[in-house]
Amino acid sequence: MKRASLAMLIILVMLILTACGRNRGEPESDEGNDTAAPVGIAHPGNVQTLSLSVPLGNANANFSNAAENLRRIKQEQSIDLQVHITTYTLEERDDHFTLMLSQLAAGLGPDVFAVDGFQLHDFWANDLLMNIYVLMNNSSEWSLDDFFTNALRAYEIDRRLFVLPLSFGFDMVGINANVPPAFISRFAALPHASFSEITALYLDLIIEHPEWSEFALIRGMTAAGAFAPEINAAVDFSQQRVSFPSSAVNLLANIRQAFEGNHRFDTAIHHQPTEEVMTLLQERYVFYMPMGTSATSEAFFNFQQPFFVHYLPLADDNGHLVDSSWGTTQVAVNANANPELAWAFIGQLLSVTGTGGGNFQGNSHIVRRYA
Repeated sequence: MKRASLAMLIILVMLILTACGRNRGEPESDEGNDTAAPVGIAHPGNVQTLSLSVPLGNANANFSNAAENLRRIKQEQSIDLQVHITTYTLEERDDHFTLMLSQLAAGLGPDVFAVDGFQLHDFWANDLLMNIYVLMNNSSEWSLDDFFTNALRAYEIDRRLFVLPLSFGFDMVGINANVPPAFISRFAALPHASFSEITALYLDLIIEHPEWSEFALIRGMTAAGAFAPEINAAVDFSQQRVSFPSSAVNLLANIRQAFEGNHRFDTAIHHQPTEEVMTLLQERYVFYMPMGTSATSEAFFNFQQPFFVHYLPLADDNGHLVDSSWGTTQVAVNANANPELAWAFIGQLLSVTGTGGGNFQGNSHIVRRYA
């Protein structure tokens, strides 16, 4: 029995020594092997990871397409880009961002994420977000001059940019072509339309011409939406302070009176209205705000006869145009992300959005040119 055990031990030692002999020395060299590292094949170990967060919907498709484009580019550079995308539903949004705040504070979380209408004060106030202006300034492909900087300034906090909109858009407001000419001229003389001016004109109109009191103020806007630009202008995020001008009291009174009964007709929203729909709107409203992919062409070109005229951009009381950004995606970058990789992804996202993915409501793209 002892002899058998000894024999088995000797055989085992021989096998181990033989294996060591085969693997003795340095790993086998790829020298002289032209196919060892062809272009487009990632080297094992040459890996980059990009994590993303986006709600389900159009933005998710754009994120996926942009990530795939960047993965192919990295593959041509012999880099294996591994992308992880976290999605969530509207019902899950608040819990998702609450969790993400904790993740970013711990140095974790997604590298780039869609803002999705969530308030990010706690994110930037705790230095958890990257200043996107820094990414632009360090980029060899994009510079600040490539962007509509006036739209970007609307998103600045203390001259830093923590949120990048992929597109922007301004609402246009027109006045009923059948309104008495003096009121049309008064509206047309404005450089832009604020709700201080719109409501004041409407209230004067129904006093001087009581028959127009049968018409509602405007289709396409609510009382809360009318006052929202003044709220935005009054909030100082850096100081966490809200300061309304004295004129806000009069504006609130006018909005309350002018919007009373504004929903009396309960007119359905048509993103691409026909002439029959426009005729109905003209019979019901003093002002009209187009909504939809055809907003600009609808206002100026689509119809043979004018239903609403002298379309003006909507502004707040300070004269700042209101960036409605209907349906646009806004992105932010984790302060701990790889800045070059994050900006490379955003560049692809801008290009994907610029070629028509998921953009609607007549928005303009935030960049002037595309790579």
